[in-house]
Amino acid sequence: MTRLGFTLTVLTLICGLLSSCGFHLRGGFQLPDGDIYVSSNIDSLVARALKKKIERKRSGALASDPLAADITISITEENSQKVLAVLSNTGSVDEYEITYNVTFGISSKNGHIEAPVQDRLTLKRQMTYEDQALTAKSDEERTLIEDMASEVATRILVRLSRVTQTQ
Repeated sequence: MTRLGFTLTVLTLICGLLSSCGFHLRGGFQLPDGDIYVSSNIDSLVARALKKKIERKRSGALASDPLAADITISITEENSQKVLAVLSNTGSVDEYEITYNVTFGISSKNGHIEAPVQDRLTLKRQMTYEDQALTAKSDEERTLIEDMASEVATRILVRLSRVTQTQ
């Protein structure tokens, strides 16, 4: 058996096993009908990411006025924190852990959602650190935080999709 044949056989076997056990990739989210208003009392990366994702999914779904919106997503708190995670033998920093916390709420005025949803999402990422690459590491930290904000926005929209589908 050739190396390619063996590889294809192994991949086919893995795919068969995964599909037979009920494994499936997490699907996307479906936006509910109606206009959605994203509010934030802070300069929020998550609010910006939510607006982009909603516009990409369904153009014109964003309401500019909270009174005209059918559903409101409120970002009430958002913060990131960098904590020392690993020290080297010499006492210098080797790794940081970045924690990103977001508190949000989902509510509707037309009964799509029975009770307002209030929740808090926390994401954590590890980041190596080098004194010699201070500028690069600060750029990496900013990129990690933006990626976490985008992931939180997706999780909020998945939660919105589930809440409105069960009603």
